[in-house]
Amino acid sequence: MFVFDTNVLLNLYRMSDDVRSSIFEILKKLKGNLFLPHQVAHEFFKHRELEISAQINTFEKLRQFLRRVPSDFKGQFTRHPCIPIAEFEEELQRCVDKLIARVTETQNSNQLNYVIHPDPILTELDLIFADCTGDRPTPEEDGELTKQIETRFLANLSPCYFPSGRPAENSHVGDGRVWFQIVRYAALKQQPVIFVTGDMKPNWWRSAKIGNDEKLVGPHFQLIRDIAAAANSSFLMYDQSEFLSRATTFLGVNSQQKAIEEIQQIQSEDKRAQLELDLLNVEQHRAILGDIGKQKIFVDHLRISDIDKQGVALEALGKHQLLNDVESNVSAAYKQAFFDADKQRAALEALGKHQLLRDVESNVSAAYKQAFFDADKQRAALEALGKHQLLRDVESNVSAAYKQAFFDVDKQRAALVAIGNHQLLPDVQKIIQQSEGPELSNKGDVEPLAPPME
Repeated sequence: MFVFDTNVLLNLYRMSDDVRSSIFEILKKLKGNLFLPHQVAHEFFKHRELEISAQINTFEKLRQFLRRVPSDFKGQFTRHPCIPIAEFEEELQRCVDKLIARVTETQNSNQLNYVIHPDPILTELDLIFADCTGDRPTPEEDGELTKQIETRFLANLSPCYFPSGRPAENSHVGDGRVWFQIVRYAALKQQPVIFVTGDMKPNWWRSAKIGNDEKLVGPHFQLIRDIAAAANSSFLMYDQSEFLSRATTFLGVNSQQKAIEEIQQIQSEDKRAQLELDLLNVEQHRAILGDIGKQKIFVDHLRISDIDKQGVALEALGKHQLLNDVESNVSAAYKQAFFDADKQRAALEALGKHQLLRDVESNVSAAYKQAFFDADKQRAALEALGKHQLLRDVESNVSAAYKQAFFDVDKQRAALVAIGNHQLLPDVQKIIQQSEGPELSNKGDVEPLAPPME
């Protein structure tokens, strides 16, 4: 039983006509031994129009790139004593005009807008998978799928495996649904399973250090055990290039070298795209948050995905306390934008083109900094920073009664009694003696002054 993942089918929209035809030839040879899980079909239709749009938009992206070439050339080279810059510029413009015309001609001769026009790729796939597509799960089956996926996620096992440890949310739910639909069908058919996928992430694949490189060596053992337990059969998993290489030998088709080269180019594009997504994943870069220099690069490269995680970065820099509430200065619209990857760049540009951390630091006035080196300004600086309460607390710790006692002769005697007349304040005792005349008694205790007799 051969199962092809969603990405393999979507790649048909990224291939040249002759390579696509050779892929269809192979699929037709496998008819009768194919299975299309319902989840794969669901994901295919979910992403099909996006893939078609991406191919259409490439024409205009290429034209825009070509239009910039002459102006970039002119910006770099204005004159030279030996090189005829103006002639080069004119020749370059003529060349660019020809290339733009050729791009437009190619677009017109290859109608790829299958969103509004008939889609020959979809038509071919309908014929191939018409009688081997899984049914939509019933509510009971869907509940069982959810339980199986949750169990795998909690145990951190493939296809819900996370190499860095189980996160708060399971991002492999779709993979789990694909997998357990395959297992269920394998149990029904009691057949070996060959799964062809373009998904090279570690939730599917085991890897090993071979030489200096980390190499994929096969599916996780848990997947092999699942098929063995369900169908008492073997399980093999190939990427698309490996599958095409083996198809020449085992299916008797012509050499697929051109198709393999195109697939490898597609895989390289996907790896680059995945690397960009990984860089946006703050969780995989927590170690960077310990390095101030790298944190600034993190923000400059739009790597912080939401306000809460920016707060973590600011706290690590020790700067966020300098403003009472940085978050309150960001509108709700901008907050929401940081949860939307497509809006992150626009939101950061609206906030001053990723100057958030630098602006926080600049908001500490030079006057406040200087105040800590100027005795006369320290009090003002403390008050501005919300610290003047400290001075009030210090002052309040001196009892008003004791303060008044030192200016009231009658209360000085009581103060001396309270402190045990141990000569702590000899100057106070002299003041009392001078005011009353007679010397203090030699008794162990000093009696407080009594009111005069009438």
